Amino acid sequence: MVLPGNGSPASGASRTNQRFPRSARLLKSEEFRRVFSNGTSHVGRSMVMWSLTGVCEAPRLGVVASRKIGGAVARSRAKRLLRECFRLTRAQLRPDVALVLVARRPLPGMRMPAAREEYLRLAARAGVLKETVTSKEQ
Repeated sequence: MVLPGNGSPASGASRTNQRFPRSARLLKSEEFRRVFSNGTSHVGRSMVMWSLTGVCEAPRLGVVASRKIGGAVARSRAKRLLRECFRLTRAQLRPDVALVLVARRPLPGMRMPAAREEYLRLAARAGVLKETVTSKEQ
């Protein structure tokens, strides 16, 4: 049985391009260390974006939320917001970029549009957006 809205051809919409597969994640501590030691950071009110270009074939993301953010629920919400910002804008990112997003205290209380706006502002400042995206926004 095919349920509507699950990404099957019967639902009319394919969601395969918006997924967040394991291959798009930074998983090993050495990958995080490489971005932290060789990349550049850009600080926002609710997140810090570390970026390193020229290291992969497709955009990749690592997320960090320390206990300073709050309890497990707050940390999970912060990580979910950061992953969703990346997932929705992955097509706009340069293909050779690795990002590490570090959550800061205000993030768990933010709504998605505000978090995404700050994420895009930091991405533009970091120079990780494709040229066509940055020229449209200016």
